[in-house]
Amino acid sequence: MEEIDVARDIMDVTFENTNDKDAEQDFYLVLTDWTEDGMKTKMVMKNPLEASNGKNRDGVQVKLKNPNLFISKETGMPLSKEKSNLPSSEMPRQLPPGVSEESIAIQAKIAFIGMAAIFIT
Repeated sequence: MEEIDVARDIMDVTFENTNDKDAEQDFYLVLTDWTEDGMKTKMVMKNPLEASNGKNRDGVQVKLKNPNLFISKETGMPLSKEKSNLPSSEMPRQLPPGVSEESIAIQAKIAFIGMAAIFIT
């Protein structure tokens, strides 16, 4: 799989920045797995913490370059050109390892309650 260049051979991926229209996200794609059940790619970003870091989540648009690479196991037919544009998906917030969005929300709520108590007293 190392000889496959995902961006050159398989798909075009567009990063849709919804927060800072002037910021561009540099990234490249790595194919990590490709079986008859699916394909897994990894998006390696130059500045991952800048993705989805505003109020809105950023998006990713994927367009398959050659739908003929994707053959149905049941019918033996390739993926139709109409289905080669995959639906846009939201980019999850990029957080350091071991940090979850839920834990940040809980910590923010606790801090808010603590600050409210300070201002009330």
